[in-house]
Amino acid sequence: MQYVRYVKSEGYNADTELPFEIRYNFSKLIAWWEQQLTEPGSFEADRAAEVLKRVASNPILSQTFSDPAILEKNKEDIYF
Repeated sequence: MQYVRYVKSEGYNADTELPFEIRYNFSKLIAWWEQQLTEPGSFEADRAAEVLKRVASNPILSQTFSDPAILEKNKEDIYF
């Protein structure tokens, strides 16, 4: 999985219209957590169970979406 570099710019804000649509998708990350849950001897198995429980209770997190308000609304389940 690639990482996105964050650059702060005073020229752009929440009202700036971009020539493309940003889409959020956690499918690769969810697949990694599913692998950690089933992998023997995984140090992340307990955390994986918690992550997958939170994803199951918020199905929107397993779908592709473009509204950044969804990130804000579900931030407790994303950043725990």
